[in-house]
Amino acid sequence: MRHVGIALAFFLICSLLVAQLKYEKSIDWNLPDDAQRVLEKNHTFALYDLSDSVNPFYLRGDFDGDGKPDYAVLVINKQTKKHGLAVVRSKSRSVDILGAGGIKLRVGSGQGSYLLDDFDWMNAWHVESRYAIGVQLGREVESKMSGEGIVVEKTESASALILWNGRSYQWKQMGD
Repeated sequence: MRHVGIALAFFLICSLLVAQLKYEKSIDWNLPDDAQRVLEKNHTFALYDLSDSVNPFYLRGDFDGDGKPDYAVLVINKQTKKHGLAVVRSKSRSVDILGAGGIKLRVGSGQGSYLLDDFDWMNAWHVESRYAIGVQLGREVESKMSGEGIVVEKTESASALILWNGRSYQWKQMGD
């Protein structure tokens, strides 16, 4: 009986200690070291929190075509609460924020076009090769890509390609 009492007391103390832990960035532990270093060096976490609204919360690809890993990480602007993508390209060692108060991507053309600043609608994303994009969207789009692209989606609704052309990011609608 004494052992049961000791075990219960130990369990209660451990439960209270764990409840007091306030570390809210547990997804930081899963961020690749290369991406974490660049994000910290560029003070990204001063303005943005990591977001786990979509699984996975980061992608690894070769967006600039240099053969080295690049990363796209979901973030939320601390002030505006807008969602965006923090892109870490190995060539630049800087962080490009797409949406969330950073770079606004032009969606569409002509009178109905607009600048996208919030990815809160997105519920799926993945990296797509240049070849696969060429098959889906044509060789003209493939020729504009420096490397792999990021496909962002609202499942059962719409999808688009975000590509780096060597100078800027571009949005190409894939499906509605």
